[in-house]
Amino acid sequence: MWTKKGHLTGQKKPFKLEDIWRIRTRLEIEGNIMELALLNLAIDCK
Repeated sequence: MWTKKGHLTGQKKPFKLEDIWRIRTRLEIEGNIMELALLNLAIDCK
């Protein structure tokens, strides 16, 4: 749904599976363990 100012509002589309793998791989390469754990927790909660 578009507002008068041309901004998109409402719920965003869910991530595609390849997007999740891309984010997960980047976090692993960077060694960002905490963010990786939070990502996994968020995915498991759905």
